[in-house]
Amino acid sequence: ARKLGDETETFKIERTSVDLRKLLVLERNKAGFTQAELAQMCNVKPSVITDYENGKGVPNSLMLGKIERALRTKNPAIAPGTLTKAQRGKA
Repeated sequence: ARKLGDETETFKIERTSVDLRKLLVLERNKAGFTQAELAQMCNVKPSVITDYENGKGVPNSLMLGKIERALRTKNPAIAPGTLTKAQRGKA
């Protein structure tokens, strides 16, 4: 058996893109939502939104859709797919 210290494989933890993090905070603030309010509208814990905004969590496309729909209730100018594009770095 090999020792844990002998391992040379490195792992990269996936993080939310900087573009998405900035856009999420900006759009949430424009809509006038707190993280807790947005989380409630998306049926998730507030820590989930906090993690996305801090780059610790990576939302999937379904979650991004939920967030966009919630934000559009106060800011209809957000185009569908805006957050998905930001996550891919194409914002």
